[in-house]
Amino acid sequence: MCLGNCYSSLDRFEEALVLYRAYYETACARWGIECEDTLIGAAGLGGTLTEFGRYGEAKSFLPKNISVARRSLGIENRTTLSLIREYARALALDEDAPLRDLRKAVTKFEAINKTSRRVLGTDHPLSLTIQQDMEKAREALASAEEASG
Repeated sequence: MCLGNCYSSLDRFEEALVLYRAYYETACARWGIECEDTLIGAAGLGGTLTEFGRYGEAKSFLPKNISVARRSLGIENRTTLSLIREYARALALDEDAPLRDLRKAVTKFEAINKTSRRVLGTDHPLSLTIQQDMEKAREALASAEEASG
């Protein structure tokens, strides 16, 4: 998975995607879907799908993993928050998304922003990233609402 992170940081998303898929499949087989390491892999795969513009695939892949993470790790867990963040990003960044998806993204960002700030602190890197993503999603929603009249 570390190599996948390296490829992602170099914008080599296709190679990263192959590695994240392999890691996720291996982790599911070895440790099961409820293992936090498997769910970390799911967040990485979901994020890479979003970065690569495969929003539909990310939007169908992440909810199952979010449900598992909520049940096995709890809503206040960093991995659960990361999975929800990746899902909200897929909803917000999809330029073809309907207005309801943008609204859903903003709602999800607002919820995890509150939780992240309370659990991890306002200066935690994930909290700061969620805050930035939330602001971008709010801007996208406002623009889309204005354009729709």
